[in-house]
Amino acid sequence: MVKRKQQRGHAIVIGGGMAGLLAARVLADTFRQVTVLERDVYPHDRPDFRPGVPQSRQLHVLLLRGQHVLEQLFPQLRSHLLELGALPHDYGTQSLYYYRARCHVSHRLDGWLCSRSLLEWQIRRELLASYPHIHFLEGNVVTHLLSEPHTPDVVTGVQFQTRNHKDDLSLQRLDADLVVDASGGSSRAPQWLQMLGNGYEAPQETVVDAQLGYATRFYASSTHAPYKFISIQSPGGRRSGSLLELEEGKLVVVLAGKHGDYPPQTNDGYLAFAKALPDQILYDRICELAPITPIYGYRRTANRWRHFEQLKTVPHNFLVMGDAFCMFNPVYGQGMTVAALEARALHACLKRRHGRSLSRRFHRINARIIRMPWLLATMVDQGMRSADASPIAHNHGSIMRRYMDRVTMCLSADAHVLLSFVKVVHMLQSPFALMSPSILFRVLFCHTAERRPSG
Repeated sequence: MVKRKQQRGHAIVIGGGMAGLLAARVLADTFRQVTVLERDVYPHDRPDFRPGVPQSRQLHVLLLRGQHVLEQLFPQLRSHLLELGALPHDYGTQSLYYYRARCHVSHRLDGWLCSRSLLEWQIRRELLASYPHIHFLEGNVVTHLLSEPHTPDVVTGVQFQTRNHKDDLSLQRLDADLVVDASGGSSRAPQWLQMLGNGYEAPQETVVDAQLGYATRFYASSTHAPYKFISIQSPGGRRSGSLLELEEGKLVVVLAGKHGDYPPQTNDGYLAFAKALPDQILYDRICELAPITPIYGYRRTANRWRHFEQLKTVPHNFLVMGDAFCMFNPVYGQGMTVAALEARALHACLKRRHGRSLSRRFHRINARIIRMPWLLATMVDQGMRSADASPIAHNHGSIMRRYMDRVTMCLSADAHVLLSFVKVVHMLQSPFALMSPSILFRVLFCHTAERRPSG
């Protein structure tokens, strides 16, 4: 991504997680000063978990499309991550996928593996090293958006306070030419809009909740197994399990279940849940490993789309992105990749200088970015809703779900379908690629029996 001469004034980013860091990166190409307001205090000595990211102890996968975008934004990121212990990884031949049977990809899909903590830590280091006009204000919470009486339709800054001193005397004002909310799923943007007055309304929300719960545990990796990444999906998607090797000889395992069928947070229960998956390879691996952490549970997994793109009136100079705009069921690993695509879209919008139409234009582009990953996530989750759902809701999209069920039955038998499917999962292709004539023909005439592998 080519840098442009900085011509604008000051931009504020609310939230310093992945979406906020990527927003700061692209804003730095256009603005003379960028300030990131983050409620946490970052770990400075080494990568570590942050309280402000409640799912930070869970498994995170940056999809290959996201890795490609990050390497465009930070050309040295891959090499720096590998120097810090991230693992080069082929998501094709070095990965094992289970969909009704074991599936082996014969093509290389090169990327890397590392923890969310290391990735976020290194991106922040890249920003500090290369963009001295990006400033971080840690331990601060935004309370209001600001506007002026003579321009009530323009956001002119924010009001914030130190997180540990929440009283009127601690309120501070920070003026800006653009404010980007990347504060995550707990964003108060709907409330901030209403507090601005001027007739602004909170956006409508669409929520699809499969009532999924998952549990993650870290292990010391002491063996050189053939697969650095394992993903097991049970028929119907009610249970799943994944394993990922990380830096520093660590390995992370996540087990997931829906509708109350949650993995226990006891050692014996966790192992029993893994053993009950339709393939034993994940269970066999963790039986050989020594756990180095407790089991961390997480159940905030609803898909939630706040439709800022549908607002009839929206203040100028205020943008929303990341989980503050749309939060996905984390089990599908789409969130960080979508944030990267949104950052790239923000860069393009700023380059085209949309002026007072920037907010509306960016939110509509965001909606287009979200549409495909939303379809993938909710198509499965809507099919897994509880039996007391209405018949209309239960049957909605049933033809597509039956077709996708047929696709998964072909994955172990047809390498061409499998490769296309894995590329769709990694957002390298549109989901519509699975309905191209060549794939459709293979799926409709694929003959395979569901089977349970031995070993």
